[in-house]
Amino acid sequence: MVEHIVKLSDCVAYVESSFNPLAMRFEPAWQPSQEAVDAITRHAVNGYMDGPTGRVIAATSWGKYQIMGQNLYTTCGYGGTINSYLNDENGVQYETFKKFLASIGFEDGPFNPSNAPFNRRFAIAYNGSPVYSQSLVNAFYALANQ
Repeated sequence: MVEHIVKLSDCVAYVESSFNPLAMRFEPAWQPSQEAVDAITRHAVNGYMDGPTGRVIAATSWGKYQIMGQNLYTTCGYGGTINSYLNDENGVQYETFKKFLASIGFEDGPFNPSNAPFNRRFAIAYNGSPVYSQSLVNAFYALANQ
């Protein structure tokens, strides 16, 4: 019998988007930095995008890992269009997820539902809430039993 390894990335994708690479969620209360808006508008299709559109992109979480646009274009160093990002789930979406993890002091690997201190630290760093750790544990068991 081959054991299925459930990785941290699997749990995050399950919780954040049910593995939907086209997922997007606007966060209207998010106030993006001007640095992020400038970075986003520089990567506009055909060279045009206004500031308000850049702010919406910065304040939206994208793809199966739900990386905020602000983090996507600053912390993760992404330089393409949102369309290209959404349509490359196993390439650029996973690579930017790993870059974001590194920026908060983590890396992808097998998820251990019993490591409560790690799961709590990760939940706070990735999502801002320690409650998120229980969602990851639930995801692990759902995925491990498939």
